[in-house]
Amino acid sequence: MKYLTMIAILLTTLTIVLFALIYIFQSKLVYFPFKKIDADPKSIGLDFESVTFSADDKTELFGWYIPKKDAETTLLFLHGNAGNISHRLESIKIFNSLGMNVFIFDYRGYGKSKRSADEQNLSLKP
Repeated sequence: MKYLTMIAILLTTLTIVLFALIYIFQSKLVYFPFKKIDADPKSIGLDFESVTFSADDKTELFGWYIPKKDAETTLLFLHGNAGNISHRLESIKIFNSLGMNVFIFDYRGYGKSKRSADEQNLSLKP
């Protein structure tokens, strides 16, 4: 009986420690930003313009505008969780070849955009 009590206490302690670590490092487990821009649209033969703009909270965000001659549509490209805009060059090329301008930007903490990637900085606020 003494061993069962010790095992129960050990398992309970380990569970508490595990949940505490998950809570502390939750942003690292959810968001996978890369700061380094590996390439740009010019490396795949596309003209582009670097764009910096401020979010409502004055955070500076960075992106690219890739024009297509005679385009009637501009695609707002939100790249997803991992990486940054430089990891989406193949998709940018496809959309551009379909006759669309493309505007893509990095979220807070990704690429050259400022601040950090976490739930508070990336959530939509009413």
